[in-house]
Amino acid sequence: ATKIFKAAEDFFMSVGLYKMTEGFWKNSMITEPNDGRKVVCHPAAWDMGKKDYRIKM
Repeated sequence: ATKIFKAAEDFFMSVGLYKMTEGFWKNSMITEPNDGRKVVCHPAAWDMGKKDYRIKM
Protein backbone atom coordinates (compact mmCIF):
# COMPACT_ATOMS: atom_id res chain seq x y z
CA ALA A 1 0.00 0.00 0.00
CA THR A 2 2.82 2.40 0.79
CA LYS A 3 4.14 1.94 -2.75
CA ILE A 4 1.08 3.61 -4.30
CA PHE A 5 1.32 6.53 -1.88
CA LYS A 6 5.01 6.96 -2.72
CA ALA A 7 4.11 6.91 -6.44
CA ALA A 8 1.46 9.57 -5.85
CA GLU A 9 3.95 11.65 -3.87
CA ASP A 10 6.47 11.35 -6.73
CA PHE A 11 3.84 12.54 -9.20
CA PHE A 12 2.86 15.56 -7.11
CA MET A 13 6.52 16.45 -6.60
CA SER A 14 7.04 16.24 -10.38
CA VAL A 15 4.47 19.02 -10.86
CA GLY A 16 6.13 21.27 -8.30
CA LEU A 17 4.41 20.35 -5.04
CA TYR A 18 6.23 19.44 -1.82
CA LYS A 19 6.88 15.93 -0.56
CA MET A 20 4.88 14.74 2.42
CA THR A 21 6.30 15.33 5.88
CA GLU A 22 7.82 12.74 8.19
CA GLY A 23 4.79 13.29 10.41
CA PHE A 24 2.52 12.26 7.54
CA TRP A 25 4.34 8.95 7.08
CA LYS A 26 4.61 8.34 10.83
CA ASN A 27 1.02 9.25 11.80
CA SER A 28 -1.04 8.10 8.81
CA MET A 29 -2.90 4.80 8.84
CA ILE A 30 -2.24 3.45 5.35
CA THR A 31 -3.02 -0.19 6.09
CA GLU A 32 -5.26 -1.86 8.64
CA PRO A 33 -3.36 -2.38 11.90
CA ASN A 34 -2.50 -5.96 12.83
CA ASP A 35 -2.41 -5.36 16.59
CA GLY A 36 -6.08 -6.11 17.23
CA ARG A 37 -7.36 -2.52 17.14
CA LYS A 38 -10.74 -2.04 15.50
CA VAL A 39 -10.71 0.73 12.92
CA VAL A 40 -13.17 2.07 10.37
CA CYS A 41 -11.81 1.12 6.95
CA HIS A 42 -12.97 3.90 4.67
CA PRO A 43 -10.61 6.48 3.19
CA ALA A 44 -10.29 9.88 4.81
CA ALA A 45 -7.71 12.66 4.82
CA TRP A 46 -7.13 15.55 7.17
CA ASP A 47 -5.28 18.82 6.96
CA MET A 48 -4.15 19.18 10.57
CA GLY A 49 -2.73 22.64 9.90
CA LYS A 50 0.82 23.90 10.32
CA LYS A 51 2.33 21.46 7.78
CA ASP A 52 0.79 18.30 9.27
CA TYR A 53 -1.30 15.99 7.10
CA ARG A 54 -2.71 12.51 7.75
CA ILE A 55 -4.50 9.85 5.77
CA LYS A 56 -6.47 6.78 6.75
CA MET A 57 -7.26 4.04 4.23
